[in-house]
Amino acid sequence: MTQKKKTPQNKTGLYVTLSLIIVAILIALVWFRQAKDDQNEKDKLTVPKKINQGEVTFVSGEGQRKASILVEIADDDYTRAYGLMFRQNLPENQGMLFIFEEDDYQSFWMKNTPISLDMIFANSQNEIVHIEKYAEPYSLRSYPSRKPAMYVIEVVAGFTDRYEIEAGDRITWRRFTL
Repeated sequence: MTQKKKTPQNKTGLYVTLSLIIVAILIALVWFRQAKDDQNEKDKLTVPKKINQGEVTFVSGEGQRKASILVEIADDDYTRAYGLMFRQNLPENQGMLFIFEEDDYQSFWMKNTPISLDMIFANSQNEIVHIEKYAEPYSLRSYPSRKPAMYVIEVVAGFTDRYEIEAGDRITWRRFTL
């Protein structure tokens, strides 16, 4: 059996090949890092962050205060469409108030929403007309109001059970002035 002698040309070819592989890996790493940074910057620009724009209070049919939360207000097409998507958590004392132009059947879904929510639908007379409890994260299922509503308040799942909020109760809300 004969052995091949390693010539300087074989070593040079090996070094060139290894160098090209290393350069390709480095280029791929830089490219992936840049893509991730670009996405992070895009997320920072597109996620509405309007914490504590207002307050919603939940009141029993007899006028007893049940709970109050600080809310972000979604009152245009963009903020209503974006809602609480991509939020990783929602404190118990916070939520989002969606305001529509008039009473109508409203429908929500949980696409890109990783936290379970309760959805509280209220009409233009501030009466709660329907509650969807424990909406499933990331679900494409439609969660419609059973009656026309002008307002929808999203809170962390279980909120309506903890504070005994039910259809027939009322809401009051106010927008903070800056």
